Amino acid sequence: MKIKAWIKYTEGYLPTPRHRKLRYRECESFEDVIIDETTTNQTKLKYTVGETEIREYKGKLYKKVIMHPNLFYCGNDKRNADNDTIIGRLKHSFIGYSKYFGFNPDDTKEKMLQKAQEDASKYLLIDGELWEVTNKPHYKITTFGLGNNLPGIGVFLDVEYSRINNDENCFEPEDKGLAFAKAINTAIKRGDTDSIEYIKKCPVIEIY
Repeated sequence: MKIKAWIKYTEGYLPTPRHRKLRYRECESFEDVIIDETTTNQTKLKYTVGETEIREYKGKLYKKVIMHPNLFYCGNDKRNADNDTIIGRLKHSFIGYSKYFGFNPDDTKEKMLQKAQEDASKYLLIDGELWEVTNKPHYKITTFGLGNNLPGIGVFLDVEYSRINNDENCFEPEDKGLAFAKAINTAIKRGDTDSIEYIKKCPVIEIY
C-alpha cells in the first residue's frame, strides 16, 4: 500500500551556466512510501499475551495496532479527513505530523525520503489490518517503595516488549516459572504479601 509522506529537503543548483558554486534552496514535496502487505497464511504465530497475538514475517515480529483515542491524533486537521480509522490516522501521521524535514546541504530529497520509508517499514498490513514491529515479549519484575505493604508500594510482574540487556529482573518467555517464583519470593522477602495475588494474575506468554 502506498501512502504519502510530506518531506522537506535541501537542493543544490547553479543559478546560471556561468556559476560554478552551488547555491542551495529549501524544497518540499509529497512522496509515496510503501507499507508492505501480506496475508495471515504468510505469517507465523509466535506468541500470544492474553488476546494479543505476535506474528513473525520475514524475520520481524509484529503485533496488531489497536485503535486508541490518542493514536496518531489528528484533531480537526482537514488534510486527512479519514481520521476515524487506524489506517487514516497512520496516513495523517506522515503528513500532518511529518518529521522528515531537512535544512542542511546534505539533507537531500533521497535522504529525507529514506527516513520516511524506514518509518513506513515498521508497519505491515495483514489481511488489510495494520500491524507494527514489536520486540519479543518478556516478563519484568518491578518493585516500588520500601516494602511491608505500605501504601504506594508493591512488587509487580508484567509483560513488556522493551528490555535492558542483562537485567536480572527480566525473564524470557520460556522462563515463566522462574519469573513467577522470583516475583513471589521477592514480595515475601519485602513483606509485600498484598502483591502476591496481583503477581499471580500477570498475563502468561504462550509460545508457539
